[in-house]
Formats: sequence, structure tokens, C-alpha cells
Amino acid sequence: LQMLACPARPEFADQVTGEQFSKLLDYLRNIYAYIVIDTASYLSETVQTALDCADFIVLITTQEIAAIKNCNLFLGLADASGIRRDHIIFVMNKHDRRIGISPEKVGESLRQEVSVVFPLEERVVTPSINRGVPFVLENKAAAVSRAIGSLAEILQKRIETLDEPVAEGAARK
Repeated sequence: LQMLACPARPEFADQVTGEQFSKLLDYLRNIYAYIVIDTASYLSETVQTALDCADFIVLITTQEIAAIKNCNLFLGLADASGIRRDHIIFVMNKHDRRIGISPEKVGESLRQEVSVVFPLEERVVTPSINRGVPFVLENKAAAVSRAIGSLAEILQKRIETLDEPVAEGAARK
């Protein structure tokens, strides 16, 4: 695992063009089997480039109305940009059962099934962040750790479909 960090000063990130970022991604694809990009939550030229190059997009929301609204805007943009919905893995983070906004309702409303739900487990996650120790290593039995495992399984299965040979004359969806 290697990480390419952000520039030392945020204003330098604005100087990277979509074309430069695309060239970087092409170069990295020659070196690495998998590339994970954690983008900003707003659409910039480099974020659009990352989305255009992505095999899969993990779209994360929470139960807050503003977050759901932003996901709805993103999904509309994805539809308009030709990003296929089956390439989007929709995740609900910090799910609190006491709140009436369920993953099922959100998925139904946005016409995008919520594939994985990360439960709100502050007693597991917050100490892990504060100590810098991944909770999936420290507390494998926690529901949030199992949810991370579920997301990994979904991604693994989808990646395997990319590696399957396409029959001659058949087009990949």
C-alpha cells in the first residue's frame, strides 16, 4: 500500500488540471493493480477526471437531509454524464436506528440501493481514530468492522467481473 498525498498547501491543488491528473492516473495504472481515490465532496476538474476514469465509485451518505440531497445531486450528474448506476456502490455511514431516515427509504427515494450500512458505533470508531489504530484490526467483531468487510467483498466481486473475458462480439455493459 502506498499513498500519494495532497500538496503541502491546499492552494497548490488548484493548479493541477484534469489533463495532468488523467496522465498521472494512466501512469499509476501501469504500476498498480488497484488505485483508490478519495475525492473532495465538491465537483472540480480533477474530481470529474477521477470519476471519468473510475471503474467503480463508492458514494457515501449519512442520514442528514443535506448529505442525502447532495447524493441526489451527484446521482443526477452521474446520470447526465453517462456514469452507469451499477458502477456506483452506495453506502450509508453512521447509521443510527433511532433516526427515522432508513437506508431503504433513502435508496428508494434516490433510485439507488444502499449496498452497505456502516452503523454508528462511536465507542469503537472514535477511540480508534484518536489512537491511530484501525478498528477493523482491533475490534473485528464490531458491526462497523463487519460492514467494512461487506464493502470489501462487494468491491472484490465487482473487480472480478472486470477481469472476466468478454465474449467475442459481445459488448461489456
